[in-house]
Amino acid sequence: MWWIQSEMDRAATAYEAAHAEAEQHGITGERATCQAQRAFVLAFTDPAVADDELEPAQQLLAGLDLRATGLTTQIAALVRDAGITADIEDRASILRTEISVTDLATAEATLELAMSFHYAVQGAHDGVTSNDVARLGTATRREERPMAEAVVPEVRAAQRRIVGTVRASGVLNNDGLALWREADCEEWKATAAEIGKDLELLEVPYTIVTAFRFPLASSWNKAMRRGEEVRIARKDVIHLVRWMPSLKESIDDIPEDGPGWAFRLFQPRAEGMAICNLALSADWPTWSKKQARAAGLVCAECDYDLRQFKDEERLPYDIRLPERPKKRRLLCGQCCEHGLKEMERLAVLAEKPS
Repeated sequence: MWWIQSEMDRAATAYEAAHAEAEQHGITGERATCQAQRAFVLAFTDPAVADDELEPAQQLLAGLDLRATGLTTQIAALVRDAGITADIEDRASILRTEISVTDLATAEATLELAMSFHYAVQGAHDGVTSNDVARLGTATRREERPMAEAVVPEVRAAQRRIVGTVRASGVLNNDGLALWREADCEEWKATAAEIGKDLELLEVPYTIVTAFRFPLASSWNKAMRRGEEVRIARKDVIHLVRWMPSLKESIDDIPEDGPGWAFRLFQPRAEGMAICNLALSADWPTWSKKQARAAGLVCAECDYDLRQFKDEERLPYDIRLPERPKKRRLLCGQCCEHGLKEMERLAVLAEKPS
């Protein structure tokens, strides 16, 4: 309890002794907690030493499910950077969202104390008085809040499943977030419908579409793998950020000219040129060229990777062989004269003007 009384040096010594005792008894979780708390209290008095203490704390936390201690290390980093870095308020905002879904009152109060310290270091006394001290007072009276704000166990369980699924297989791009599930994946993996039910519990809008992935090398018929993809539109991903705050930074990092869900191509027809979208899984831009070739996404004539969309002379066209009119066959614009000859051929067959 030393640090609550502003005795940071005594608190650091006490945490160091507790860490040594936990190490002697082989209690990894307690070691991690003591190390994190030591880094936190030292951040107020000696940021450089606190920085050295944070790294072993983070190493000890690897593989452990200690949510409160993980938050302590992040708050310690805020205190260490108080008055120095420009992104502290953004980091604190993300932490507030994360803490709000963990229901950890002590973490909330500690965060607001850290922000008050930050403003004090900056000399922004008005900021301390009007903002963070007010939040700090609210946080320390949290036990007075009605129990109705607590998250019910079913929703918390859905949150854990969704966060794990997004981390394992989520694809984030300019159109939003996607989670692909192969058809008939049996009991070992959650289906698209089961993921959807969890999203409904979390009140996150979504759609489920049919989407295909490249065939496996071991597949005897080399057919594309059919699956269902759960898609959350970019405008709706914010509803998931409430349950997974780390997503916000990933969303902000998406390049403006990055790909989306759709793979667009031109398809010559007797009546003119049509623009079509292939029903591919959202991770198609990350496939290797070998996988893209197996999926038919390279030019059948020159092997140019048609996923690039940078050269207007080499955009993808669906030019099917006359003897196999139902099988998609992609060529780059350079190899098919941009589909004009094919469009004329089809117009002649249909006896329609091109």
